[in-house]
Amino acid sequence: MSDQRFLQRGNPDIDPMYTSSLELAVLKQAGKLTINPGIYYQYTSNYFGAVIAPAGDGTFLRTWANMGAERRYGADISATYNPRSWWRLSWDINAYAYSQRGEHAGQALKVDNTMWFTTLRSGMRFPKVMNIDGSFTYRGRQQELQVLVSEQYRANIGLSRDFLGDRLSLSFSVNNIFNSNINEGELDAPGYSMYSYTRQEGVVFTGTAVYRLNRKKGQADRMPAAK
Repeated sequence: MSDQRFLQRGNPDIDPMYTSSLELAVLKQAGKLTINPGIYYQYTSNYFGAVIAPAGDGTFLRTWANMGAERRYGADISATYNPRSWWRLSWDINAYAYSQRGEHAGQALKVDNTMWFTTLRSGMRFPKVMNIDGSFTYRGRQQELQVLVSEQYRANIGLSRDFLGDRLSLSFSVNNIFNSNINEGELDAPGYSMYSYTRQEGVVFTGTAVYRLNRKKGQADRMPAAK
């Protein structure tokens, strides 16, 4: 379903944005734990983003436009831990501060804020029995040049098993377990304001079956190379 009061339009005249990045990272392994922390700085010119404005007939129009520049500096950490030979845990977290300066339609735009997001994954491998993979992702609230985007979280899990000497693979996944895949945005500008709410309806169940006629799982593609 779409909202006829909220229209979207592309911009074929938008210029590409360019990012210069400097990053320093280290890798440390201690037994079953591997950790990879780092810090970074990024400068983006020709920064572009979404622009929302009233269209004059009671509707809002969203399009994309070049606005100015963005500076971003932050830190990230990736860690992997194997508590058992059949169990692997991984964790990623990224936190940064950013400064955006720009101008659109004669209006100066300015944002100074912070943002962070994290993902936790778990993978269990039980040979001849089943594989289980799960993930949880959280994204903090973010202030864009015009819109304040609320925090969001989601969780997924998947199961898979091989049969018939790895010729047949069955998998089943559940996405958006907590029905939490929601996007909320608030815009408060001189002369108008807007609130948007979008929800992915319900939990999503997916099942797949793959049968290999002439090879087993993990074997390379045996089709002849292109001439």
